[in-house]
Amino acid sequence: MVRLALDTGSTSTLINSSILERLGYLKQQATKHVGITTASQMLYAPLFEIRQLSVLGIDRKTFAVVSHDLPKSATIDGVVGLDFLRQCKVEIDFSEGSVSLERMI
Repeated sequence: MVRLALDTGSTSTLINSSILERLGYLKQQATKHVGITTASQMLYAPLFEIRQLSVLGIDRKTFAVVSHDLPKSATIDGVVGLDFLRQCKVEIDFSEGSVSLERMI
């Protein structure tokens, strides 16, 4: 299991390089790189079409994710960005401590 944070401020879904490498996606095999803006810099990172991404019961086949390492101090393996969430109804209930997704398309 991969721990991803819901990030409505991120346009793209991002997964740490080490996780993708364990799944067989190697940086040197990427055919495309995309520009990403982090809190401190602009850089280019490999983009991979992964076979499937499942988040809170929503499955996406052949989904593009950015391969980039978050700081070790982050206790997550990546972020789910707007590219995944755009076709979903997202409900966040802070009082209950819950998040739910419903696929709209």
